Amino acid sequence: MLARKYAQALYNKAHEKGARQESVAKDFIELMRARGQLKLLSPVLSEYRKIVETASRRSRVIARVAKEKDVRTYHDEIEKVLKDMGIDEKPERIIDESVVGGVRIESHGAIYDRTYRRGLLELFRQITVE
Repeated sequence: MLARKYAQALYNKAHEKGARQESVAKDFIELMRARGQLKLLSPVLSEYRKIVETASRRSRVIARVAKEKDVRTYHDEIEKVLKDMGIDEKPERIIDESVVGGVRIESHGAIYDRTYRRGLLELFRQITVE
């Protein structure tokens, strides 16, 4: 838990306007040394990587489909959804068989999910709850 908090603080500091990465890293290590917590450095860096990966995913525009041919099938729907979201950039297209069919669009933390997988999971929940 402490490693996660340190990692988030490091990320926030490193991404401040005008922050110099090298200076932030040196200051952070000195802080850890002064507090006698250098042993937390490895877990902090591991958590920091997770934060960076999550931030990277949120800033990308992704369209997931089950098969290559679905890229063409759902092209118009993808374009319309992106336009409705106010996004002008072209999505990264990912072939992901786990969606079964349909399309899932992820952008800046927002998700548009019209996949068969989601529908099948909802149907399964309804059947097993009753």
